[in-house]
Amino acid sequence: MPSPAQRSTLKRIALLAALLSTLAAVSLGVLVLRWKRDIARELDAIVASGAPLTAADIEAPAATASPWWEGVERDDPVWDLGIMDPVALAALLERPDDELAPFPRDLLEDLDAFYGRTPEAGRSVDDLWLGDRPLIALGSPPAPPPAGRLLIARIEHAAAGELLARSMSACAGGRFDGRAWIDDWLASDAPIPVPDSVVVVLSAQRALSRSAELAAVDGDTDGALAALRQGFCAARAYEQAPGLFHGLTWMLQAGIATDALLAVAALMPEADLTEFEGEVAALDPQGRLKRAMAEERALSLRVFEVGLQPSGADWWSSPLTSLGLWLFESNDERVFLKTYREALDASRAPSFSGRSALLETMQGLEGEFLALRSQLMFPAVVSAFDSAAGVHATATLAAAVLLGRREGADAARAWLDDRLDPFSGEPYRTEVGATGEVRAWSVGPDAHSGPVEGQSVDEADDLVVLIPGR
Repeated sequence: MPSPAQRSTLKRIALLAALLSTLAAVSLGVLVLRWKRDIARELDAIVASGAPLTAADIEAPAATASPWWEGVERDDPVWDLGIMDPVALAALLERPDDELAPFPRDLLEDLDAFYGRTPEAGRSVDDLWLGDRPLIALGSPPAPPPAGRLLIARIEHAAAGELLARSMSACAGGRFDGRAWIDDWLASDAPIPVPDSVVVVLSAQRALSRSAELAAVDGDTDGALAALRQGFCAARAYEQAPGLFHGLTWMLQAGIATDALLAVAALMPEADLTEFEGEVAALDPQGRLKRAMAEERALSLRVFEVGLQPSGADWWSSPLTSLGLWLFESNDERVFLKTYREALDASRAPSFSGRSALLETMQGLEGEFLALRSQLMFPAVVSAFDSAAGVHATATLAAAVLLGRREGADAARAWLDDRLDPFSGEPYRTEVGATGEVRAWSVGPDAHSGPVEGQSVDEADDLVVLIPGR
């Protein structure tokens, strides 16, 4: 049995423990109340700004509502066929024609012969694979595209015949609603076209871009212009669809269409491209970024509205669990709203000058404690920011090329001097050639001011265009 002195000590310890527990509870309560006040302030500011607060506040076209992409395969048969591997291609050509369709045997045989003539090229996938890149290097005077890459492009072009036909038809008149077009197709009995096993707007965009470039290579002015018109038309498919996913899709579409315009301009210096000046000028990637981020915030807030729903019979009987989740919920929502506000502020800075502030915000989010959902579900705003800046830079350089074709390289260079590269905050780099031509370039997201030692401007990983002299 404890002595009176020991009992006295135990009482003091118990009293101290109770006092400390009370202080801790009061401190936590004050902290959470402060978090709740911060949340309320952030939500009030959203309402006051007129930005959407919930998914119901987003005005979206009805055709953009169905998640048609979920659960559908996206394998690329051009790769799966094995045509990037000379050995696999040789084996493929032993199959009957019906197993090759819609890839033409004659083009596959041409590629097989190309591998036999240039074995080194056959081992260089990067040299052959077209992907989203233009067929030509835009920073150099037009030259024939690499033979292997051109063959791959022709094979893809032939395989995308049905997709191209439907794309051209969909954009034939009025405002193109790409989502409605896709939904109608998937609801029909029509086969899904190759080369992609799901009909996505980007597949149509790539097919149109490829068609424009190949027409330019072949000297078909009418075909190149028609494909460019349809490409910019298709780029509007996600222009009004809500959220960051759709915003990124639009940025990719706009970038592909503008790259195709630059390729055609380089390959066809005499073609009249003035009709596309309005298309380029109408691109507003920074405005699209800001709207997409505000909409994404409203869509993501639904996660906090639903809240955490722990499983287990002891949920209601565990005060510690209740307290922990209350703390987690409160802090997580506070961090989410604060981070989004800072990211939106960075996106609103003129000429994309808020990139460094955005990077600091993202780094701060990584160090937040008890904000796991924010860290997991926060969209890739840095990628969206850089994608929007890339579209802005591409469109600006394309506008300079079109201006130069109309008024001369000097006028285009003077026009560029008044515009800032979104990746550096400085004017676009320019360089005058021996015959008066102007090379102009953006430093890109790596923010290099130009080629590193030992590289030419054309070899540097920057966006380069050539404005011919008169």
